[in-house]
This record gives sequence, C-alpha cells and structure tokens, in this order.
Amino acid sequence: TVLIMTSNLATEQITTEGSLGFQAKNKAALSHQEIKSKVTSELKRNFRPEFLNRVDEVIVFHSLIKKGDQENPRLDAQ
Repeated sequence: TVLIMTSNLATEQITTEGSLGFQAKNKAALSHQEIKSKVTSELKRNFRPEFLNRVDEVIVFHSLIKKGDQENPRLDAQ
C-alpha cells in the first residue's frame, strides 16, 4: 500500500528566507538541503514521533517557479 500525504508546514519559513515566491530576487535562495532540513524540523515540531516513525520516506520537491517568472510575475497574469 502506498499512501501519499502532502503538507505546507515549512512554507512560511522557506519563503521568508527568500527561497520561493516573488521576493526571492532580493535574497539568496536556500539550497535543497537547507529546505529539507527546515521541513524535517517542522515535521518534528508539528507531528508526534509515533506518527513520524510510521512514515518511511519524506520527499521534498523543488520549487515550480522558473527563474524568468520571478523577474516579472505580471507576465503570467495577463
């Protein structure tokens, strides 16, 4: 049996540090390892160890934002 769960637990921490979103052009982007570390710490902070021990693997995806889209976000809105 495969069970896929999704969450946006660390989104706020990641976006405020410049990894995602339209603010990213002014800040240095976080590496994938730094993002994974933040996600892991948020999982531990928000879920009980009994639950997390039943999860075999946590996959952190890369942002879907393209570099060009960060430059001018209004192009997609038109």
